[in-house]
Amino acid sequence: MNLRLLTLLLAVTTLLAAPFSTFAQCTRFETVTYDGFEYTTICPDIVPGMVIHNTPQTFGVRTGTYALYLNMIDCIGGVGTCAGDSVYIRTVACCPNQPIRFRWWMKTVFTGTLSDIRVVLTDGNDNILADVPSTVAPFGSWLQFTSPAVIPGTFVVKLKIYTNINGQNGNDLGIDDMYIERCANSSLSAVTACSNATSLDLFASIPGTPLTTGTWAGPTVLGNTYQGTYSVGSNTPGYYIYTSTPYGIGGLCLAVNDSVNVTSGITPQPNLGNDTTACVNQAFQLNPGISGPGLTYLWSTFATTATVNAFSGSATQTTYSVTVSSTNGCVGRDSIRLTFQVCSGLNETDRSDEVSIYPNPAQNVVTVQLPGDIQHPCLLTILSIDGKEVLRQ
Repeated sequence: MNLRLLTLLLAVTTLLAAPFSTFAQCTRFETVTYDGFEYTTICPDIVPGMVIHNTPQTFGVRTGTYALYLNMIDCIGGVGTCAGDSVYIRTVACCPNQPIRFRWWMKTVFTGTLSDIRVVLTDGNDNILADVPSTVAPFGSWLQFTSPAVIPGTFVVKLKIYTNINGQNGNDLGIDDMYIERCANSSLSAVTACSNATSLDLFASIPGTPLTTGTWAGPTVLGNTYQGTYSVGSNTPGYYIYTSTPYGIGGLCLAVNDSVNVTSGITPQPNLGNDTTACVNQAFQLNPGISGPGLTYLWSTFATTATVNAFSGSATQTTYSVTVSSTNGCVGRDSIRLTFQVCSGLNETDRSDEVSIYPNPAQNVVTVQLPGDIQHPCLLTILSIDGKEVLRQ
């Protein structure tokens, strides 16, 4: 084996052995090839000797003028198109390890036996990747068929259609508007850089599980290599593109460009005020002091109104919090601690006869004795004999 051939085999082996299993579940496909069968030349994908017409026909047309018309040759004594025979084989170039699928519309063109087909997808080595054993095409209406998405592992994938019933009167299958689709090469997502945040990693905004060997490009340079750390206040909003090669390099394999649109957002700033004291059995209104269109509220009490009333039937201490969210996804929070106490004593009832002050008159020291059941702060003012305030406590 010469050195050039050995190098080529090593490159192909490396490409096919790469760990691309994470892309088995593709969430978005794009069309690689569309075939409306709008031509009158021989279709090379029809298996010779299996159908009567080897060019697209005007029978069974969904859109346009022509459609693929697979009218099976009668099976007589094992000769013709018999159950299990292959009638259509299409080979499509692809990128190894990139999910691909087929989609088309079909129906039984004329009354009689409904067309029943088996659909098989293989790689370039004829290894079966997907097998749909039976699909019946209705008469009088169109059925859209979508094959399973497969990962070929070779540079071609083959679509094979078999008939499950013998060729006979009425077994006439019309296929039109065929799409060959691969897993989308790009994605677009959006994030908001809220004013109360310090940074965010744009890599986490890319759908799926992208490779960590890509690079970022955009209005300004992001930090932390593949993570693409966007620093709020330092980086510039705009489109940032992450380029990677999850399907390898060569053939129809293209780089994947995942775009993340970063916009700036103002974070709501609720303010419930300082911790305070409230009276037992009296409602105390909590107001975040912020309102506007699109704002939503969530309190620690699970209320969703702009304001709430705090209430307690006994002396206690409770912390209330509120989360205010804006339509751009930015979230602000604040909390307050309320101390509920029994509001009774000198402020509510005249109990001056229960207050003792001695000695009276006094010069330097005076004793003030209050009723023992007063358990909240009181204001004490002492006046001299001529009415001047000498102490406030």
